[in-house]
Amino acid sequence: MTEPDRRRWWRTVRAKVVAVTLAVTALGLLGAGLTTYAIQRQDLDESVDAELTRAAQQFRRIAQANADLPVTGILRQAMQQTLPDRTAGSIALVDGAPAWYAPTTVPVRLEDDAQLVALLGDVPADDPVRLRTVTTDRAQYRLVTVPLVVDDPTAPSGLYAAATVRALEIGTLDRTWRTYLGVALGALAVTGLVAWWLLGRVLRPLRHLRDTAAQVDEGTLDARVPVTSDDDVAEVGHTCGCRRSMAVGCAR
Repeated sequence: MTEPDRRRWWRTVRAKVVAVTLAVTALGLLGAGLTTYAIQRQDLDESVDAELTRAAQQFRRIAQANADLPVTGILRQAMQQTLPDRTAGSIALVDGAPAWYAPTTVPVRLEDDAQLVALLGDVPADDPVRLRTVTTDRAQYRLVTVPLVVDDPTAPSGLYAAATVRALEIGTLDRTWRTYLGVALGALAVTGLVAWWLLGRVLRPLRHLRDTAAQVDEGTLDARVPVTSDDDVAEVGHTCGCRRSMAVGCAR
């Protein structure tokens, strides 16, 4: 009997079952990961808007508490008492020109983006508080603008603005996603190894049966099928062993 070509391991039942297991597991992990990423992305946008809204409300409280100060004094107090997070920055303008900046410890410098400063300078004095997305050559921002309204019609116009750089916010989420991908790939590798090992043990009786059949075919009628378990795969070995005994009896 010709020895079966065992080099083509990828065509075995063992390899096919492992491949299907890995494919199903990978699809599950990918679906879960994409769903989680989409939810976290939406939550991130909502949290950014909530943070900017709180910044606008805080500015208005500061403005009301310092209503006796001139416009420049109110803006100065606001810039001193508000501290954006690491992905955001703030700026105050008087008559369309930058007047006060965030503390030097704030990494996001809105005043360095000339296009953004020009856009803020064009905000009308009677414009309502607004959240918007602004894209410049430098970055994409989620921005809130709060015009400062005072009773004196001769006073200069004031504007407070806070903005978050979207790329920095999304970058944090993307790093988490890359970590998830690494963990998922590791889990797939472990799943493949464990599945390969388990299937090898489960299919061992069938390999013994194949080898025994080859021996019988070559004339070794007393060859036996070793049975080491009591599952349904082992029952095949029991059945073949009984039929082999009957065949040997008939041959004698």
